[in-house]
Amino acid sequence: MVMFSEKDSVSESSPTRMIVTKEFMRIDDGINNNDFLLYDRAQKTIYSVAAETQAILVIKPQAIGIKPPKEFKHEVKTFVLKDSPDIDGKKVTRYTLSTNGKRCYVVFAAKGLMEEVRQALIEYREVLAGEQAAMSAFVPREFQTGCDLANNVFLPIRHLEYGLPVRMEDMTGKTRNLNNYEKNYKADPSLFTLPADYSRYTPAEMRNRESTAKPTKETSGT
Repeated sequence: MVMFSEKDSVSESSPTRMIVTKEFMRIDDGINNNDFLLYDRAQKTIYSVAAETQAILVIKPQAIGIKPPKEFKHEVKTFVLKDSPDIDGKKVTRYTLSTNGKRCYVVFAAKGLMEEVRQALIEYREVLAGEQAAMSAFVPREFQTGCDLANNVFLPIRHLEYGLPVRMEDMTGKTRNLNNYEKNYKADPSLFTLPADYSRYTPAEMRNRESTAKPTKETSGT
């Protein structure tokens, strides 16, 4: 179990908890309530559970069906932190990850720290990238930056390649800091169970509903 704090440019800092087993990864706010994200590692499927609507968004793995932009160059700068304290005996190194000359991530990573958590995050990010690619197909390229495409679609795990990030900041100013972790955490098995009575839908079904709900000339009277 690992606890992070996350903050963006407009909101207050909020907690994020990740519980990782051989079968699952659960992401929530640290409270055992009914809003959570569950990643099934065997099925490579993401379930986003919302108690308010009693619905589960189901994201399955899919191939990336778009091509990267013609200009798509990446750079990594490494800086050894001589005076930084070790974490569980693992040294922390700073990496700056850039695309097309723009800084996309600043990552402070500890190689070998909580390796099972890092591996689960890699699997999760790879599944999510397929859906991000499907979504980006509906967004004009002029509204997509090199960092967006690299971080979310074509290089979704590059910030995890150097060890578990203990601190990271993306191009929007959003930060995530490691606050605490427990290697032998005993999680309640019910935390990895999906509500049986909730409805389920896929992102594609959601997009189809939204597109059919938009007014047309016939329905809007124009």
